[in-house]
Amino acid sequence: MNGLTLIGTAGVVLAVVAFTCIVFWAWSGRRKQYFDQAAQAPFALPDEAEGISSDNSIKQDIDQRGRQP
Repeated sequence: MNGLTLIGTAGVVLAVVAFTCIVFWAWSGRRKQYFDQAAQAPFALPDEAEGISSDNSIKQDIDQRGRQP
C-alpha cells in the first residue's frame, strides 16, 4: 500500500467517524428541546417581521411589541 492510498483511506475513515458522531449528537435526547425551539422559530413572531432590516438585525426604533414609537 502506497502513501496516497493510506492517506485516502484514513481520510474516509475519519469522515465516517465524524459523520457518525454528528448524527449521534444531533439525535441525542439532550438536544431535543433546543431543536424543538429552533424548529418553531420561524413561526414565533410573525408580527415583528416588519422590524427586521435586510441584514436580519432588529431595527432600533421598534419597541418590544413590534410597534414604532
